Order: sequence, then structure tokens, then C-alpha cells
Amino acid sequence: MTRSARITFCLFVAASLIAPKTAASGEILTFEHSLHLDVLHEKNMSLRPSADTRPRDRQDRIAAKLRFSAEFDPDGPLTGFVEFELRRDIDDRQARPRETGTELRLREAYLELEDVLAPNLDLRIGRWDYEDTRRWLIDARLDGIWMRYRGERIEADILAARENQFREDLLDRESRDGDTDYIAGLFRYEINTQIELGAHAIWQQETDGNRDRLRLLGARAQGEALDQLSYWADVSWTETARNGRKQRGRGVDLGGKWQFDHPLKPRLTLGLVQGSGNFRQPDLHSNEGSLGQDIETFYYGEVLRPELANLTVLTIGAGMTFDEKLSADVYWRDYRLDNSEHGLRGAALRADPVSGGALGQGVDVVIGYRPAKNIAIDGAFGWFEPGSAFAGTRQGRAFAARLELTWKFWIVSKKFLVAQLAKAFHQTEVVCRAAGVNGIIARIGRTDRNPECDTCKPLD
Repeated sequence: MTRSARITFCLFVAASLIAPKTAASGEILTFEHSLHLDVLHEKNMSLRPSADTRPRDRQDRIAAKLRFSAEFDPDGPLTGFVEFELRRDIDDRQARPRETGTELRLREAYLELEDVLAPNLDLRIGRWDYEDTRRWLIDARLDGIWMRYRGERIEADILAARENQFREDLLDRESRDGDTDYIAGLFRYEINTQIELGAHAIWQQETDGNRDRLRLLGARAQGEALDQLSYWADVSWTETARNGRKQRGRGVDLGGKWQFDHPLKPRLTLGLVQGSGNFRQPDLHSNEGSLGQDIETFYYGEVLRPELANLTVLTIGAGMTFDEKLSADVYWRDYRLDNSEHGLRGAALRADPVSGGALGQGVDVVIGYRPAKNIAIDGAFGWFEPGSAFAGTRQGRAFAARLELTWKFWIVSKKFLVAQLAKAFHQTEVVCRAAGVNGIIARIGRTDRNPECDTCKPLD
């Protein structure tokens, strides 16, 4: 990271820290900060049986993240947004040295033009975060162009982008690894307040020597069939070309949730998904979202976390909301591998099945707690019991647990005044020094031009 980049980041933090603590109408510049702590614990992901005298593998991953964002929204068609993430990662795996790392990520940086070329047509250029409604197709930050049309009942997105075309970690010159182009179109039509239909097309092309590609076409329906029943249905067809060989596949994801009319909001969830051996999801998906209340979980299990390929998963869940702050859901899943030749794709397990058929069963417990509007605490625990597909090789139970803490706080700035910046220099001195900036406070902070500012004094 260059010296000028460190100074820019330091001043960005300084400006955000001094903004007034109350929002006002007509603000041009708005800051948002958030603290995140993600903890993941995995045990026996290689499925060693209990009779194995070797210690079961264990891995702990901790990520502490501090995010700073600023939105520029003047009275006009042009707006802008930028978000940085300063993070510290710890990876502790049994029988291996502990790995640590510090990153300064540029999460988003874009300009947006509203009503460009035509009414209700917006254009976004730069690095932006995009999610489809279920994150079954796309959940990623992309560099490129995003055009959206917003009608009364129709919404259409056109994307032309590349992942990590520019450096993601500003501290690492090698973090630019974008070698895949994406062109996508996602369309949604709201028939009424209870039924929404959608269609999507995604083209994925690698730019390296392999020139592998993926083409995906699909349709989606989601909404509420009754007052207490919500549902979703996704179906997609893919054609892939890898090493000159073309393959076609199909993926289906069906499910529904019935919520009873009771103060505890008891609910039942049922889901069935099937992906053929040659089906591939785009490399941008996360398969993570809400199945129960507002608690996010991995659609296909907390332990496996697989891609929907060569796999059939039956999900049965039950949960309730004890009050507006605390919710809990339990999910049972049955996994079947369609074809042993294609294996299990994208799973977190470090063991490979040796045959098709019964892959195993899993149980997940997902808990969400919202003590305040800007604080979220989510936890999940998962167990996986391998089936006959692992017979003769691995038969031990795997376990995974994760904890996610989020604290958001918003502050709004009125003006960039020298006096306001001077107030922040004391608070950001540690940040500046940590970023490798020495002497910046002494040079910029020498001001006593504002007699109403108690802290506008030379900083020696």
C-alpha cells in the first residue's frame, strides 16, 4: 500500500469519526461503520472413525472486521459510495503452525447515475456488491457495469463484470486475480403482492488459457400461496465447456415454510433440492440465506456447505420465535449422492465418497438474537453422520459451529470543515500511526483559526 493510499485511508477514518451523531434531512455525505466478529470451529471434517487412534483434525478460524463506508448523495442524479474493511484473520489448524494476516479491503467503490438515458433506468459503474433474492446464483462483489430498470411491477438487472479485476486487498499487490468474465441478466415480475416470477441468464467465461465457460438459464417463483404459507422454486439448466468437453445439467430447488398463528410464531420448513452430476452453479453463489425467521443459514447444511451438483438433499425444519429478539430453528437433512464418478463438489469435508447412494444425514441448530436494531448475534451448530457412500474409508461424525457478531452504527456529516478535522486528529492518531503515517497530524493539524473550537490548537 502506497504512502498516499495510507494517508487517504487515515483521513477517511478521521472524517467519519467526527461527524455529528444525529441525522438530518438533506445531508450530502453519510457515514456508516460496523464491527464484525466471525468465528468458525470445525472438527473431524476428514470423518475419521472413533476407533482411529490418531487425533481428530480440528480447525478454528477467526475474523475480526471493522468496516467504514461513505455515501455521497447530493441533490442530483449522481451518487457515490465507498466502503473499506480492515480485518485481522487467524487460522489455527491442528498439527500446523497458526496463520495470521491483516488486510485492508476495498469492498465497494462506485458511482451511480439515476434515470440515465430513460426514466427509472439506473447505471452503476465501479466495484459493487450484488445479491440475487436467494443468493442461489450471485452473492459477490464485482468490478464492472450494473444497469437496473425499476418499473411498477418489473425489475430488470443487466451485469457485465469481472471478479477482482482490481486489487481487493490494498496491502497486497497480488490480490488482483480476476480471470473470469461474467455477463448476466436477471428479471423479476410481481404479479401481485403474493406472487413473484423471475428469469435469469448467466454467461461465465474464464480468460486464462483453459477458456472454460458456463452458460446458465433458469426461472424462479416465490411468494405466499396462503396467509401462512411462503414458498420458493428455482430451476436452472447449464451447459459447461471444460477442456474442450461440453456437458449439460439441471438443478432444482423447491421449498416452503408454514408459519402458525401463535405468539411464538412456530413454523415448519420443508425443502427438496436436486442437482444432476453435470450441473454447475455459477462461481459467484453462496447458498446462504433465511429458511426460518430472519436467521441466515447454509441452505444445504452447516457442515457440508456443498454446491448443488450431483446431489439430492431433503430438508425438514422446525422453529419458533420466543420474542422479537430471539429465534431458533432446527433442521434435519438427508443427503444422497447421485453418481460416484462426479463426487461431492464444493463441500467443506476433507473426505471423498467412494460410491453413490446414501451420503449421510445432518442436524443443524441455528439461533439468532437481536438485542437492538443495530446489533445481531447469530450462532449455528451442525453435525454430520456419514452414510454408506463413505463405507470402508471414513465413518466418523463431523461437527461445525460458527458465531457471527455484528454491530452497526451510523453517523452523518454536515460539512468538511478544518475545525472538525482538527477535533478528530486526537482520536485518529493511533489509526494513522498503525497505517504507517508519521507526521501527518503535525502538518495538517496546526490550526487555531476557529476560536469557537476548543481543540483547534497546534498539535505538537
